Amino acid sequence: KEAGLVAVDTETTGLDPLSAELVGVSLSWKEREAVYIPLNAELGKDLVLALLKPFLENPKVLKGGQNSKFDWAVFRTHGIEPKGFAFDTMVESYLLDPSVRQHNLDAMALKHFHHVKIPTEDLIGKGKTAVSMAEVPVEKVGVYACEDVDFTYRLHRLFGPSLEREGLGKLYREVELPLVMVLEDMERQGITVDPEVLGKLSRDAGKAIEALTREIHRLAGEEFNIGSPQQLG
Repeated sequence: KEAGLVAVDTETTGLDPLSAELVGVSLSWKEREAVYIPLNAELGKDLVLALLKPFLENPKVLKGGQNSKFDWAVFRTHGIEPKGFAFDTMVESYLLDPSVRQHNLDAMALKHFHHVKIPTEDLIGKGKTAVSMAEVPVEKVGVYACEDVDFTYRLHRLFGPSLEREGLGKLYREVELPLVMVLEDMERQGITVDPEVLGKLSRDAGKAIEALTREIHRLAGEEFNIGSPQQLG
């Protein structure tokens, strides 16, 4: 609580925040230092969450992460309503360099710190033989999770001043950052759709595509696969 600004990351059993189980939480509030708090160790999940809840819901302690929308969604799924959301390194990276395709943590750690992070596959494997993060020994998960949250904290310390220098601070604070949690809420609530209206739109679009296809073939003087860039060329 005394740190004032903390990077937060979660380890889970899956990529769907509405169904994934929380395996552990990592925190960093100083460069090159981090802690990992496992939920599947001796203390037990309920006790750890009960201890973390007041900290995570304290608006006076500013918090953030990398792709925080996922972590905040996981916490909400587990009955915690985090407060004090203050930064997201993925959004910061995008604002500073929108032309770059990759804004994931591995790519940013390599680009800005020349550091190759531990691949997730080293812990859980890949393909059909992949295991859940909950099955990986706590010692291995701890090192991996601490590395993640440490570089998240370092990146924020790097990106924050850069946003101000580039005149992007107001856009970041007033538009992009609040939007992260708006999107999380939208994804959690879902939307209502009318299947009959969607069906009509689909049929109308299908008819329009058929008419355009016939006209293209007429203009070309032959039939070909319009969806093929080579044939279209």
